[in-house]
Formats: sequence, structure tokens, C-alpha cells
Amino acid sequence: MGHLRRASCFVVAAFLTGVAVVGCGGADEPAKRPATTSPPTTVAPPTPTATPKKSGPTATDVPGLDATDAALIAGYLGWTELTKPPIAQLQTLGNAHGGKKRVWASPQREALVEGAAQQFPYPDGTVIVKQGTSGDAVTLIALMEKTGAGGAETGGWRYVEYIRAGADDAFTKVGLSQSGCAACHMNANTRQPTDWVFWSLE
Repeated sequence: MGHLRRASCFVVAAFLTGVAVVGCGGADEPAKRPATTSPPTTVAPPTPTATPKKSGPTATDVPGLDATDAALIAGYLGWTELTKPPIAQLQTLGNAHGGKKRVWASPQREALVEGAAQQFPYPDGTVIVKQGTSGDAVTLIALMEKTGAGGAETGGWRYVEYIRAGADDAFTKVGLSQSGCAACHMNANTRQPTDWVFWSLE
């Protein structure tokens, strides 16, 4: 009779809690609730930023540059590097700038390509930096800024060039006119054409 009372209590308890119990057990065993699982969390992909995050030279690393130009190119070593030199018949024009050269563009690569090919023209606001080194010293900083000003004479670019003799010296601005720089860079527009910039993406 005692066994029957315990079994009845067990059935009533199971009915009141709404828990289905499978199998046999003693009346003193607690009813087990099914385990619950949390829905999987999703992580949104990172949003591309307008400017690269790598570090690079600051105003203190390029003494002698105008403050606005130094601020404009701060961090350029973290920009998109242009690694394809100009076509063969234009390569001798690079002798106008001394030293071993590397070139960067401020937009991220994704903003410059469609599919696998680089697209031209460069967007307004683009800054191009050409760095020339002699030994371990950076002795040339030449920059182009896509301002849209100047029209067909300059391609809408502003041109500036700074040079120095060695790492312990300050840079000095080269006193060449905008038209003087543009006359050479026009070849990169008419003969490549790569929007007045000699170097491009691979």
C-alpha cells in the first residue's frame, strides 16, 4: 500500500509540473528538466575604415615640411603602397627625383580597384607620397594632392617637393612651379594613362 501511495504522488507531481518523465525510478528522485541552449551569437564583419591604421612618419619625423603638408601625409607608411613602376618609356622621367623610391596613395586598396584592376581617376582628396632614400636616410618627400583645382593644366593635382642632404638635416621645399611639375606628370596621364601618377597598383 505504501508503494502505491508513493507512485501516485509521483504521477501527480509529474502532471502538475508539466514534465514528461520517461523510465522508472524511486519516488524520491527529482524530475529532470530538459537542458536549454542559447541561440548562436553572430558577429558582424568589421566595417572598412576610410584611412589605414598602420603607423608612419609624423610631423616630428619630417622636419622642415610646412605644417599643413606634414599633417596631410602623417602616417603615410601605412597607406596603400603603389608598387608598379611606370611603363618603360616613362621610367627615365623618374630621374627628376633622387634616391631609391617608394610611393603610397592615401585611399585604401578597396577604394582604388574594381574587380582586380585599378580604376582611374583617383578620388578627390587623394594624397600621393613619393619617398626617396639615400642609404638609410629619407632625402626626398614629394606629394600630390587631388584638389580638383588647376583644371587641365595640372590634372586637378597640387604638387609639392621637399629634399634634404641627410638624416640630420631639415627638409627644404623645392621652388618649382605647379606647371613645372605638371608638365612632367602629364605624361602619366596621356601615355599610360594613370591620372597623372606614374606608379600604380600591381
